[in-house]
Order: sequence, then C-alpha cells, then structure tokens
Amino acid sequence: MALVETLILTIVTLSVSILFIRDRMTIVLVYAAISTVAVVTFTIYSAPDVALAEASIGLVFTVFLYMVTLQHKGKLWVAFAKVSPPVDELEIELLHSYCEAHELELKIVELDLKEAMKMLEEGRVEVVAGALVNVKNDVDMNMTKGFLETKLLYFGNRKDSKFLGGFDSFSRASRAFKEGKINGFYVDLFRYLHSAFKNHTDLVPKHEEKDLFYSFATIGDEPELLHSLNEYLNVIEKEGKLKEIVERHVR
Repeated sequence: MALVETLILTIVTLSVSILFIRDRMTIVLVYAAISTVAVVTFTIYSAPDVALAEASIGLVFTVFLYMVTLQHKGKLWVAFAKVSPPVDELEIELLHSYCEAHELELKIVELDLKEAMKMLEEGRVEVVAGALVNVKNDVDMNMTKGFLETKLLYFGNRKDSKFLGGFDSFSRASRAFKEGKINGFYVDLFRYLHSAFKNHTDLVPKHEEKDLFYSFATIGDEPELLHSLNEYLNVIEKEGKLKEIVERHVR
C-alpha cells in the first residue's frame, strides 16, 4: 500500500512540476514519466487492460506525437526597418534571444518603416522593429516594454507635430521647416546623436521629452504575443542580461 501511495504522490508531484517548467522538451519527458508511473500503478491494481491502453496511447503514441510536433518550430514574423547599426544590432539580438528562449524561428522582412507598419496593420507580420518610440500611433498595434531609453527633441513652433514631420531624414525635415512647409517636428535623441545629421547645428531644439524608450510594435489582435515579449524583457532585465546586450551595442 505504501508503494501505491508513493506512486500516486509521484504522479501529483510531477504534474505540479510541469507548471514551472519552461522548456517544452523537458515537459514532454516529465509527461512520459507520469504516464510510466501510471502504467505501473494500474498494473499493481490488477488493471492490465487500462495499463496497456495507457502504455500504448498515453505513453508511446502521445509522446511520439509531441516529439514530432516539437521538431517543427513556430515562426515569428518581423518587419525590420533599419535605422542605425547599433540599434539594428541590438534589436536583432533581442529578437533572436527571444526566439531561442521560446523555440521559435525568426523570420525577418526588411522594409522601410511605413511599409512595415502597413504590414503589421494588415496582419502580415507579428512584430515591427525599427527604433520605435512608445508614443501614440494610428496603427492598430501594441507597444512592448521599453528596452533602450531615449528622448524626443522638438524643433519648431507647435507641439502637435509628427516624428521628422513625415520626412525620412533630419535634413529634409529641417529644410521643410525653414521653408514653412511644416510647423515643426520631433526627432529622437539617439538618432540625432548617432547619425549623419548630427553635425547640423543650424536648428536648436525647443525642448525635450524624457522617460521614453525604444520598443517593439506587436500586432493588435495578439495580446498573448505582447505579454510573452514583455515577460521575456522583464526576465532578462531582472537577470542583468538586457543591460549586457544594450551595453554591448550602444554604450
């Protein structure tokens, strides 16, 4: 009787342990162990038919099915808009690290930011990377937890301006402002200091907005993906891994 109680306690313990295991292959192996203990338990209780069913279906067939399924990784589709080498390399490493932790295959499509956001809105990609600052946007999307702090510098006369005034470079936005085509524009500090237009001193920013971070944009109708990315960023931040990655690329 003590043996049976031990077996039942083992099943319960293994079942609870699954809740705290992240690696999917390990979960399958624990499941196989549970099924094996169940087969032994049914045999002791003189139920060979149930034990045989558990061994053939619950153990062999189900574990085999899980193993085959795990050979085919899921994919994370990312639209990637290049900005500057340090940020690009940082974002790619973070995404690769996330995919490795979740046994996903990273699929990257390189586009300009406008096309990337359109693909996200249409659901053709799941994530957009491109030094996105966590501010309001018309696209149906969610923004992840920030992973690199920045600031927004404002040039112009009005605060209701867009990032770079809708232009693709600081020089063009600056020229348009001087010609009166736009009232003003924002540019984020990291790009301003780490790009070809950093030597432009003819325009002085009126003010700066702090406490802003670069983030990833995720598709609006997949809250699970947003939660998963945020959870991962929280974990690597707590472990100090996020700081190491950031300092390796942009410090």
